[in-house]
Amino acid sequence: MINPVANENCDTAIINNPFDGSLDFCQGQEIVPFQLEIQSSCSSSSLTFEIDGLPEGMDYNISKVGDKTILSFQGTPTTAGVDIVQINITDTVNNYQANLSGIIVIDGNCGGPDTGSESCDFNIITNPFDQSLDFCLGQPITPFELKLESNCNSSSLSIDVSGLPDGIDYVMSTTDSFTILTFQGTPTTAGVDITNINITTNNFSSSVGGIIIIDGNCGDNGTGSGTDGCDFTLITNPFDQSLDFCLGQPITPFELKLESNCNSSSLSIDVSGLPDGIDYVMSTTDSFTILTFQGTPTTAGVDITNINITTNNFSSSVGGIIIIDGNCGDNGTGSGTGTNTTGQGDADLDGVPDQFDECPNTPIGQQVDALGCPYVPEDCSLNVEGELNRTTCIDQEIEPIRLALTSSCTSSLIDANVIGLPPGLSYSMKETEGGNEFIIEGAAFIP
Repeated sequence: MINPVANENCDTAIINNPFDGSLDFCQGQEIVPFQLEIQSSCSSSSLTFEIDGLPEGMDYNISKVGDKTILSFQGTPTTAGVDIVQINITDTVNNYQANLSGIIVIDGNCGGPDTGSESCDFNIITNPFDQSLDFCLGQPITPFELKLESNCNSSSLSIDVSGLPDGIDYVMSTTDSFTILTFQGTPTTAGVDITNINITTNNFSSSVGGIIIIDGNCGDNGTGSGTDGCDFTLITNPFDQSLDFCLGQPITPFELKLESNCNSSSLSIDVSGLPDGIDYVMSTTDSFTILTFQGTPTTAGVDITNINITTNNFSSSVGGIIIIDGNCGDNGTGSGTGTNTTGQGDADLDGVPDQFDECPNTPIGQQVDALGCPYVPEDCSLNVEGELNRTTCIDQEIEPIRLALTSSCTSSLIDANVIGLPPGLSYSMKETEGGNEFIIEGAAFIP
């Protein structure tokens, strides 16, 4: 089995990222070429790239100059629109991975009014969806407005609204340079709805939206029209951090505990994404509902578990990450002889491809480092410093999230796997004088 350590003391970093802001080009005109540059001090670097979402008519080529790998983007865009470009960079030899994304806008109106319908842009003046909106079931809502200022005529501005609660609709009106969406109506169904509004011109697109809660329990003293005044509070949440268990070993049972004034028919709980071999039982005691998770994991991996809790007038979700480690046995050897994940030859079955194996005939079951040589354990530790939680706004650049990672090990590889990162945000890892720094940056958007 592999106990990963760095193949060598080296570093890979993105030194020029053109996608840290939106890129604007003209339809039918050859673009000024731009470059993404990666620098690596690794002698055996093997970078691979996966690129999706380039505008039609644009492509790229890859070249190496010294310790730099350069992606040069070029071409002549053939279609106007907004494209979201995703780039995944991987070095399987040195266990480096980074993901980038950005927006490329192809303007079909670069030659002035004779070549396009018009030069057309907009600004959102009033956005009622910057916070959740709460209304009562069966009661007319107080009308609210989304207001845009635009130099577009009505045929060049397209607005699509989805996800409104049943019984609520909108009318659109224009006055001078303003376009106003007025929302109105009487909700007919209790629940939580996510409303999305996509606004498009002939050269730009943007989305806004938010949560609308329809409360079925707004009557006197909270009686409403439901079966009871029904709410809950989360008392114990084991998913506020990742949970780690061993493959093939019974887990220590853990509990999710709710306090609720709901009867059993008014409280609905749906659990998805549990690892294979783990299940749960639900019990009620007085005002408490308890989910007890138990079992023996049968598959190694990382699972995202989601628990949706619904009453007759509210809904909430909790969840987190459960990691099943397939390498928990004595000396970390696990139950297998080794895993070759590269698709390349591995004659001694130690998990290190033959082309990188510096100790080619290690006995089966021998624990090795990333060079394929016998692993010598160290009494060392990993420390993480920094705050990960961050609240941000759609289409606004976030203040970069920086986590300082330090290890007392003399030969360590620090790697990270990110799950659930919003579109528009990217992450990277780089070496610093004191260790490693993990960075999340960018501007989140709604695809």
